[in-house]
Amino acid sequence: MNFTRYLAAALLAAQTTAAIPQGTASNPITAESFARAAAYSESSNGVALLVTAEGRILHERYPARGGPGIPRELASGTKSFCGILACLLAEDGLLELDEPVSRTITEWRDIPGKRDITVRQLLTLTSGLKTGGERGAVPTFREALAAPLESQPGLVFRYGAVPFQVFGEVAKRKLGGRDPVEYLDERLFRLLDIRPGRWTRGTDGNPHLPSGAAFASRDWARFGEFIRRGGSWDGRMIVPKDILASCFVGTAANPAYGLTFWLNRETSQELRDLIPQLENGSEYLYDLDFVPKDLVFAAGAGKQRLYIIPSLGLVIVRQGDRIRESLTGAYRSDFSDREFFRLLFNR
Repeated sequence: MNFTRYLAAALLAAQTTAAIPQGTASNPITAESFARAAAYSESSNGVALLVTAEGRILHERYPARGGPGIPRELASGTKSFCGILACLLAEDGLLELDEPVSRTITEWRDIPGKRDITVRQLLTLTSGLKTGGERGAVPTFREALAAPLESQPGLVFRYGAVPFQVFGEVAKRKLGGRDPVEYLDERLFRLLDIRPGRWTRGTDGNPHLPSGAAFASRDWARFGEFIRRGGSWDGRMIVPKDILASCFVGTAANPAYGLTFWLNRETSQELRDLIPQLENGSEYLYDLDFVPKDLVFAAGAGKQRLYIIPSLGLVIVRQGDRIRESLTGAYRSDFSDREFFRLLFNR
């Protein structure tokens, strides 16, 4: 997709998602439907379930070892912070989403294929870099830069850790050597009054950007509320809506994945057969008429979920246990997004 078409799509997304008026939609969740959905989540090793409406806590439950202030690993739910990190760098004039990565990673300038990869392609997972199958073994920034090219940039969706670690090196160089998570903390987390419980780092001291964050449910929900509000907080526009809208534009390779966020978009069965995460990681919801089309979400192993539904004013956090076992393949949660929404929306 060329830049003109991307710009048109981003403008359309800004009109149809980020510009949704707040506080006008009816809320389909009752105390009874929440209780049923919570019980279902708990039956699949759920340890936290939180629903906010227009930023106010509507329902929450923490069974077993859960609690509102206990940080839990987000696994791949961490990835969506990279999309917002890119938006912040763009707002600060440090980065353009469609610039070639080789503008910053200068050692790629003479490598065919790699020299053409854009920042947007990194974060929509269409870079063509070899990735996937890491199962929690996140490469260092340097190791990620050395990953070979498997396909022409822009053609194939490939889910994995490598592109996020490459983006980490891009961000670090754009920031003059500064740590990307420290920049996120200053530019966003402190403004939202949230703190990561911890953030895993590699042997090189750099943060794991595909899966390193641990957040308490209320803090993760505040991040989701910031997204729902279209990039503003307490009357301050932190990320302009037109830049934020880039996160919610899919690609031809995978319409259901934007700039580090999963989208409720129509995809063919053929495409779902080609992309395991569309069948096993995040289920197909587009055919469910009671799930709003403007749903976007972050997702991680153990069925960590941050659902954001602007048209209903809702942010929903679901956190699960047994993440490490999920990453190694020793455990597979039977939690279903489809069943969860059916129960939550009383259908």
